[in-house]
Amino acid sequence: MLCVVGARHLVGPVSAVLLALVSGALWGVFAVLTKGVVDRLDDGLWALVRTPELYVWALVAIAGTAWQQSSFRAGALTASLPTMTVAEPVVGSVLGIVVLGETLRPGDAGWLTLDRRGGGDGGRDGRAGPRRGGDGAAKQPRVTH
Repeated sequence: MLCVVGARHLVGPVSAVLLALVSGALWGVFAVLTKGVVDRLDDGLWALVRTPELYVWALVAIAGTAWQQSSFRAGALTASLPTMTVAEPVVGSVLGIVVLGETLRPGDAGWLTLDRRGGGDGGRDGRAGPRRGGDGAAKQPRVTH
């Protein structure tokens, strides 16, 4: 709500970012509601139609789209799109962990991938982070031409 009020009083990129935060947050909520809607599919169409999550899910999708379009009109796409791109998974992940009790279970191959992408040592000493030399200083990657 504060983002919407702020966006009405500010113009340009700041307004676009604030509206994009609202849109990204709504899309994060949409992702969490999707789990509830999909879970009800196993119970049949009639059970799905009687589920309140279905209607909230649809309203959140409409609102997310409306705020998204407002953020695109408020300022440059370079301000709004990155904000939405970051806000949606952050909100969805936090709600998934807090509300749904989700956890990260990537398996052995997934942990190796996460460790490599995070700059770790591939699990050789069980610590993530940059590789360190004998003196404790971070090793710089070798660049060859």
